[in-house]
Order: sequence, then C-alpha cells, then structure tokens
Amino acid sequence: YDSYHVSGNNVSDTTYNVGLELRPVSNWLLRGRFGTAFKAPTLADEFQGESGFYTTVNDYYLCSLQGYTGSNIGDCPDAGISAFGTTSGNVKLQPIHANVYSVGTVWAPTNRMSISLDYLHWNIKDEVNQQSVDQLLITENQCRQGELPIDSPTCVAALEQVQRDAFDNIESISTPKINVSSEKVDAFVAEGRYGV
Repeated sequence: YDSYHVSGNNVSDTTYNVGLELRPVSNWLLRGRFGTAFKAPTLADEFQGESGFYTTVNDYYLCSLQGYTGSNIGDCPDAGISAFGTTSGNVKLQPIHANVYSVGTVWAPTNRMSISLDYLHWNIKDEVNQQSVDQLLITENQCRQGELPIDSPTCVAALEQVQRDAFDNIESISTPKINVSSEKVDAFVAEGRYGV
C-alpha cells in the first residue's frame, strides 16, 4: 500500500504480485506471474510552472460557422493558423495504474546450461501527458455547436481553456498535464546460459 499527500490531496493505492512455479521434472521449470502496479505522478508533472508555445491549429468553431467541416476543413481560412498556447503541471493528477503478467519456461539439461523463454505483457492506464490541442478544439466546437451539453464538466473546462476575443478569434489555449494516455506492451525474452 502506497500513499502520498500532494497539495491537500491524498494519492494512494494497493498493489499485489502473485507468482507460481511448477517443475514437472527436475530440469524443466514452468513459471507465471500476475500483478498490479501503481506510480504517483512526478513532481514535474504536478508542479511544473506555466510555459508558453506556439502551435499550428484548426479553429474548428470558426470553420464550422463558415461551412467548412470534415473533408473540406483544409480549405477553411481558419485552418492551419498559428495560436499561442500554455501548458503547466496539475496537482489533481491521478496515479498511473498497470496490470502486468508473464508466463515462461526454463530448461536446464545440465548444471552448466539453461535456456529460458518468457512472454511479458504490460497494460498501463492513466499515463500523464499534455492535453491534445486538436482534441480540445474539437470538443470546444462541439460544445459551442450544441453537440455536447454546454453546462457539462467537459464543456465548462473546454470553454475555460480556449480563450477567444470579441471577434471569436483564438487568443490562447491552455493544455495542462492530464491523465489521458494508455499503453500496451508485449515482449518475448529469450536467454541462454552456459558456464564453464
């Protein structure tokens, strides 16, 4: 059980790891393992100060008002424009979780020689990454067009993060670190040993 206290919030989780080994004969081993993993966000992900950048974006809202959507978005005068953005850490980040398992075998025909083969699988969720500018602008457009409920938490956040001037031109975009990514990794590991 791990517990961290971060800026008034507790981040905690319980993890476990279970393994099983079976030896049908003296020189042959079968093994397997299943477990969970937990990692608190890094201090940089939580407390990174605000930093600015310029990026090329599609202003889906202004483009949709001009009739440019879907396949003809590239023809929109407000597609591929430069916009100022900021990113920063986030003290409300959740921990990263993973399920991990492996199965394998070891064959040792002599005391000096062994051959092993293992299959490993990692399923990682809630990885921390900077929020996608493009996805944020798509969401903001859906909120302004009524495709998503304007008073939903998603829309409230999107409308706060995309700042527009009196003519609805983008002034700035805020994309803090969020728990957004996932990753699956599969690997085979083979090893041979021979000692003199």
